[in-house]
Parts: sequence; structure tokens; C-alpha cells
Amino acid sequence: MGKLYPSVACRLDPWPEPLMRAFKKANTSIYIQMQGVDEFHVTGNFKNWEMWDRLPNIKVPTLVIGGEKDEMNPEDMRKEGKLIPNSRTYLCTNGSHLSMYDDQQNYFNNLIKFLKDVEENKFEPDIK
Repeated sequence: MGKLYPSVACRLDPWPEPLMRAFKKANTSIYIQMQGVDEFHVTGNFKNWEMWDRLPNIKVPTLVIGGEKDEMNPEDMRKEGKLIPNSRTYLCTNGSHLSMYDDQQNYFNNLIKFLKDVEENKFEPDIK
């Protein structure tokens, strides 16, 4: 994971202090119970968890945001956005799972635009 996280979790070197602090305080017993030993060996409660069929039930404006270099497959994020009827999808071109750190300009520009559009009743979902 030490070699993988710098390319898919956060692409900055060194990692920002708040992120380092969060990892130091992570509750690994809960993580292991729910996920397993890591993102790629799902042995916990999430092992058979499947929610794709419930995404069309989300009715509120939704921003699906992630990174092109994310640990979640970008195609799955696009699929998620297509399944949520009132959503926009934005993938930060230079971002990882934590694009709010390693692709801040794209991340926050799109987040702020989404929030303003919702607040001003100008929200238009992606064309599905």
C-alpha cells in the first residue's frame, strides 16, 4: 500500500499535515471490520454490499466528484453519475482519491459551481 497510495490516494509528496494526522488517528479495527485489510481485499461487512440498483432512488441534486487517477475506477464513478438521475459528474484530471488536495483548483471550482447552482436554482444535471 505504501507504493500504491501515493499514486491513487494522494499524489502530493509530502502528504498534507491534516491527511497525515487523519491516517495516524484512523480507527483500523472499524476499517478492518467494514472493509478488510485494504481496499483490494474486501473481507469485511462490505464484501457483498451492492447498491448500484438503489442509486436511481436518489432524488436530490448530487455531485459525483473524484479523480482520474483515483483508487475508485473512474468508469465506475461515471456509471454512478449516470445512475443518479439528478446528478453531475466531474473527475479531476490531475486528481486522485483526495483531489481536494492534489487537484485543488479543479476540485473546488467544480464543487463551488455545483453549490452555487443548487443555491440559485440553476442546477442542471448531466445529460444521461
